[in-house]
Amino acid sequence: MKTNIFKTGITLCLIGIFISCSLISTAGTNSFLKQKKEIQNQDTSYIVIKGKVVDNKSNKPLVFANIYLLGTNIATVSNSDGDFIIKIPREKKNSKIVFSFIGYKDKAILINSFRDKKNKVRLESTSIQLSKIQIRPEYPLYPGKLIKKALSKISTNYSETPNLLTGFYRETVKKNRHYVAVSEGVLKIYEPPYNRLSNDLIKLIKGRKSRDVKRMDTINFKVQGGPYSTLLIDVVKNTDVLFPPNFLDYFDFKFVNITEINERINYVIAFDQILIDTGPVYTGKIYLDVETLAFSAIEFSLNPEYADRVASRMVKRKPLFMKITLGSANYYVNYKENNGKWYLNYVRGEVVFKCKWKKKLFRSKYTTMSELAVTDRTEQNAIKFNRKEIISPRDVFVEKVSYFKPDKFWGYYNYIKPDESIETAVKKLNRKFKKN
Repeated sequence: MKTNIFKTGITLCLIGIFISCSLISTAGTNSFLKQKKEIQNQDTSYIVIKGKVVDNKSNKPLVFANIYLLGTNIATVSNSDGDFIIKIPREKKNSKIVFSFIGYKDKAILINSFRDKKNKVRLESTSIQLSKIQIRPEYPLYPGKLIKKALSKISTNYSETPNLLTGFYRETVKKNRHYVAVSEGVLKIYEPPYNRLSNDLIKLIKGRKSRDVKRMDTINFKVQGGPYSTLLIDVVKNTDVLFPPNFLDYFDFKFVNITEINERINYVIAFDQILIDTGPVYTGKIYLDVETLAFSAIEFSLNPEYADRVASRMVKRKPLFMKITLGSANYYVNYKENNGKWYLNYVRGEVVFKCKWKKKLFRSKYTTMSELAVTDRTEQNAIKFNRKEIISPRDVFVEKVSYFKPDKFWGYYNYIKPDESIETAVKKLNRKFKKN
């Protein structure tokens, strides 16, 4: 049996750990103050709406809920606290914002109904009667056949033309419970058609970062590949990640439920990878649109029992006397339908490493997270970028951006609102800047 049939690129591989004794530079102080003054003089032409998305009954936050301006491709997602921020062109002030979440009813709200702050959007869970669903012959005994048929329909369900995406990318590194690095940026992404074997191209529009080298205890933890590695989580485009030839021989599929996503009925199919000699072993869930058999969302993880198999492949460089083990790796991607075609909407990956010096008693846990939300999309002028404009898959993203700027730094671009812990970390760093 072949043992190299599964890609490991999506597992945020090419993570480099380096010995470093450098301190945070204060060179960003003057540019920080200059940028703040420039922003105060800007005349905004957009409306900013902030709030929280929660379950109607439990009041618990709904994490990574989809939020978009009706009739447009302007969108964002809620953060891990359920909080969101979305910027709307002022000429669209009479439109509606739609909120959606897996297993909940969509909710559309007029823009002029929102207050300046403390908006709470409550979504109601939905239940679906199986008697009202047109059941395919393959359901529920042969879910693997449904997956195979869905793969055969990718070329017709997903975009057949190039797209130019505007996306917001965030990358964080956390040591134990504390953030030691936050970097984020607005990107332009040339996305080729799904029916062609061609690579995405990424151009950085603007970005910012914070790093606490001192808290790293002389370990400079860097992630190489950045948004390119995150885009590999787009399993529909990179099918070999989970669905190589003869994938039915390597997975057990099980129908578990039917749910609603963006007011469309979806099959929920769980899968477990059959153990192979070497390489990653995955487990997760697939959400298939009943009507079109398009992949609405995929969530999957490395089986923790076999996570140590790929740890050595994911670490590019490390100190000689340090032992690194892989704690967990979790991934999520979803897509949104528009006029009969499906498009990438949001991707997220989180990997946990445990690092221990051979002659020290205690170990440190490092959690790397990357997420990318598509905040706008167009097929107009979707042409490849000049090679000199793009960032490289070999680049370390944190090294491509400057130190943190004020919140209004993004201008009219949409972004994912930082969760409370990230905001706290950034405020501490900004106070350091102001003292210098």
